[in-house]
Amino acid sequence: MRKIIFLCLVTTQIFAEAQQDTPSASTNPFENTKKEIEKELEMIKEEKKKFQEALQKEKELQETRINQLKETLEKMEPKKAAKVIESMDKDIIVQLYGRVPLKQMTKIFENMTPQKVTEFMEYHTRQKTKVFHPILKELLSCQLPATTATSPTPAVTPPTPSTVTAPSP
Repeated sequence: MRKIIFLCLVTTQIFAEAQQDTPSASTNPFENTKKEIEKELEMIKEEKKKFQEALQKEKELQETRINQLKETLEKMEPKKAAKVIESMDKDIIVQLYGRVPLKQMTKIFENMTPQKVTEFMEYHTRQKTKVFHPILKELLSCQLPATTATSPTPAVTPPTPSTVTAPSP
């Protein structure tokens, strides 16, 4: 019996010494978690930096492309440039609009269909001022109830006169 008690005491003492050899585990159980979080944070910061650098490079590349397109359009005849611009994305046209000399853009617009010029001008104005027609605002603010496959389509309630506002001058 004494031998068993002695073995238990020795085992306990050895176990206690082993615990003391690993101070991080015995002093603060959250220390490892904190270090892991700090490593993750550093990795996230590095990824963010790489992403920002890539974004900056993309902006510079886009800027170069827009400038090349501007130079190409300036060398073209207005009639040919009008055909090219009519088929372009509106966002690209907005970027070009401020870079191509006004006289040249006017000549290009004169060779475009009035409908296309009107569409672009309205889009350009909305992009620069973020002003939308009141009816469009009302439509964007309406939230239709969610429908399920088994339920019938809900009726849309028209806006009341108190919710519709007239455009400000």
